[in-house]
Amino acid sequence: MIGLDYIRKVSGAMAVNMSEFVPDNNLNWLALAACVYGNISAGRALCCLGLKGTKPQKTYTRVSDLDGNSLLQMHNAGMSLRAISYQVGADYKTVKRALMMLGVEF
Repeated sequence: MIGLDYIRKVSGAMAVNMSEFVPDNNLNWLALAACVYGNISAGRALCCLGLKGTKPQKTYTRVSDLDGNSLLQMHNAGMSLRAISYQVGADYKTVKRALMMLGVEF
């Protein structure tokens, strides 16, 4: 009997985490069967089995979301664009575009 700990709701239907009951060498086959017969994506099937699964969606930072004063302070302190981008959690091109909008010339 499968305990309630292993059952969860996925896309409106009840799903059972079979990775606890199926040997490791058969999990990929189980994921393939879920794709074929369950009409779900491969990433979703792998995710339900506790394997690799679907990648999280990328998040993008807009220039308007960045604090211009802190960017200018870090730039004037001599930090590189990559160091600033790592510090604020944005792409270095976004940081460069924000600094250019603030009047910094490169």
